[in-house]
Amino acid sequence: AMEYCLKIGKRLPNEWEWEWAARSGSTSKFYWGKGDPKLYSWFKKNSEKKTHPVGQKKPNSYGLFDMSGNVWEWTADWYDQNYYQNRSSRNPKSPFNGKHRVLRGGSFMDKAEGLRVTRRNWDLPGARFKNFGFRCAKSKKRKEVHAEAQKLAEERVLDALVGNKATVATRESFRKRLRNGDLDKNEIEVDIHDGPSIPSFEIPGM
Repeated sequence: AMEYCLKIGKRLPNEWEWEWAARSGSTSKFYWGKGDPKLYSWFKKNSEKKTHPVGQKKPNSYGLFDMSGNVWEWTADWYDQNYYQNRSSRNPKSPFNGKHRVLRGGSFMDKAEGLRVTRRNWDLPGARFKNFGFRCAKSKKRKEVHAEAQKLAEERVLDALVGNKATVATRESFRKRLRNGDLDKNEIEVDIHDGPSIPSFEIPGM
């Protein structure tokens, strides 16, 4: 899995990246919240004991398919049983080496409860099973991250100035004034530092 991702100019996501992508902004046990798991994933109850082509179920809020169920997905991290207990940052680092690599997401062989986004599995890097798979990640360039951060900040300023229900014309008018520096300083004194962070990577579909 790792060699394939490197061959196409990408990489395996680490654990934090995988979970961030799977959660897609949610804070619930499953990324579909209280929805019907059969609409979002393949698991023991609906899989007929086999894998299925990606994209047949509903995606999560980031547009990613099959983040839970279908196949377990390899990550780049070595397994650490205290990963959650000991992490002290938004993107905790796994051990530099180990015996087992971490897999996330659950598979078609699991019950619905086993598809929770925090569930972890691990195995030897060379292990191959019909319910194991992977997806590749690609780091964004610094300029792209900066541009997205600027866009997010701009939208938050506009929300504070005209509200998110304002007409397109009104928002565009204020957007032009904001970009041209025509707004009074008191008009744009808006706190934009507590908004969501911009990830430095993207996780394409499998």
